[in-house]
Amino acid sequence: MSQPTNIGDVIAEREYELLQGGQSQQVRLVIGRPRRMAEPDSDWTCPFQIQGLGDEQIREACGVDAIQALMLSLRMAGALLQHHQERGIDLTWLEQTELGLPKT
Repeated sequence: MSQPTNIGDVIAEREYELLQGGQSQQVRLVIGRPRRMAEPDSDWTCPFQIQGLGDEQIREACGVDAIQALMLSLRMAGALLQHHQERGIDLTWLEQTELGLPKT
């Protein structure tokens, strides 16, 4: 599967706060609209992007329908953000370290 080059229609986004060296900056999670991969009877994909942590790569999760693709996209994004937290990145949402995404 090729790497997506754009997020498409944005259906949801969330802002996190990153504290670094006494400075606060925004980190955004952007979720794109789920779409079919190719043919009418094919699986679905849902793109997402985490902006503000240095890796602006657009990633995607695949599922048998749009809801599964969306849910897996949220889980993947949550796992990536949690990984950053475990590596010492001070990332919060609503002043909490719980980021409000499904657990893997």
